[in-house]
Amino acid sequence: MAFRISDSVLRGEIDNRVKGVARGKIWVAGRPEPVLLEFQGNARPDLAGCLLAFTNPRQPIPHAPLDSLHPVQRGCIGDLTASRKLRGIKPAARRNAVCEGLRITLITQTP
Repeated sequence: MAFRISDSVLRGEIDNRVKGVARGKIWVAGRPEPVLLEFQGNARPDLAGCLLAFTNPRQPIPHAPLDSLHPVQRGCIGDLTASRKLRGIKPAARRNAVCEGLRITLITQTP
């Protein structure tokens, strides 16, 4: 089952300073504890070898299905980059502006 948690993310941190391993935490709205991440693989070159800390500037939206999200997520990195081109995240005056944004795709093996 695919979870799209971007609307619910408060903040997070992902550590890819050990080659081939990414660990971290993501805090989501409606959960008292962060979701722990333990993944194999590396980020794209812009984040490989880095400790990434991020916050969501938007108001989070808690989603009920997140209650069933396992508290420890294990698997492999699908995509981890901060150079993804995004549209429509700027203020209303510049809605069609293109900027770079964070993209995290994780493929989990956790039940």
